[in-house]
Amino acid sequence: MSEEQEYALDVYIRMNLDDEKDYCFEVKKNQTFRDLFQIFETLPLALCPSIFYNRVPKGFMVSRCPGELTAEGGVLFGHEADKAKWLTRVSNDDLVVSKVWPGQLLLPIWEEKTFLTYSVYAALLTWLYTDLPDFISPTPGIALTTWVCKAICYLVEKYHDAGFAEHLRGELLSESGKVLQCVFFFFHVLKVLIIFGSLNFGVVNPYSFTGKPPAVTKEDLIRIGWTGSRKATLEAFREDYRNYRIEKLGGLMAAHKEGTLSKLSRTTITLEEGEGFNTPLDTKGKFTLKDLEEQDKFFLTLDLIMAQQKFFQEQHADLDEMEFAKAYKKFRNYGPFETSPQIKRIVEKRFEKAINPSLQ
Repeated sequence: MSEEQEYALDVYIRMNLDDEKDYCFEVKKNQTFRDLFQIFETLPLALCPSIFYNRVPKGFMVSRCPGELTAEGGVLFGHEADKAKWLTRVSNDDLVVSKVWPGQLLLPIWEEKTFLTYSVYAALLTWLYTDLPDFISPTPGIALTTWVCKAICYLVEKYHDAGFAEHLRGELLSESGKVLQCVFFFFHVLKVLIIFGSLNFGVVNPYSFTGKPPAVTKEDLIRIGWTGSRKATLEAFREDYRNYRIEKLGGLMAAHKEGTLSKLSRTTITLEEGEGFNTPLDTKGKFTLKDLEEQDKFFLTLDLIMAQQKFFQEQHADLDEMEFAKAYKKFRNYGPFETSPQIKRIVEKRFEKAINPSLQ
């Protein structure tokens, strides 16, 4: 592999506009944002928000939300990551490595299928109109539901039993009172709203209505940088990190005696503007860990990121290849659950500032 093709960093891409689907991809040094489109062209999944959007985005925005600092020095995206004030549009021809910190979040820009959207709106509204109660409708007797019932009765009469068909006509097509018509229409509105909601919010979001998804090989996954990891939500991190610490100490009672439970009540803090993933990109490589120890803010630095990677590798050096891959996937999901004493001091100083604002 040439130097230009070497792995450079990880990025996370939010799929389906869902903060539980921030998937991690490896990016090479020479890759542009346009190259990331191949992810959506390759994976046999519907990654767009709903059927009303194209499967492949037209661009990306970088989330520069500072994020949430964890007790071990990781940075999670938090609940503000997709807010407009933190989003920066990037050119599709920009190199990814020039616009992001390692581990930063990208949000695809989805292009709406306007023709399909308005066609579905029109079809559902037409269906509603035709099923208006006859005493209200300007054109009574044109209900699509009625025509469907007539068609069913016709087919039953022709291919099954004329007597049963006549019975169905009496049950399905008999005149109804105004109250019953209104009740029927109410449930019809409810049905249409459920259909619309399922389509609009992606509950029903197939890859394609006309064909099968493409087959994907291991080589395809390597080419697009697939890692199988996805960033944990705040809630997932807090629960799993707490369980990890308690289990490591030997159980709940042991953790209580150690005085750890009170510390575990706050395992993340919200970073401020200029910190975390909002650290200016032009400071890359300028701050060392020693510099961070003297700061009252938590800046991202390449020195910090490399130190975390080095510590992780040292801690897991005895694992075989499969076990190491599993541990590293967890590291990508949650960030570190253990860190070096130096990074721990930096983190504790920032936590202390958040807990005691008077220290600012």
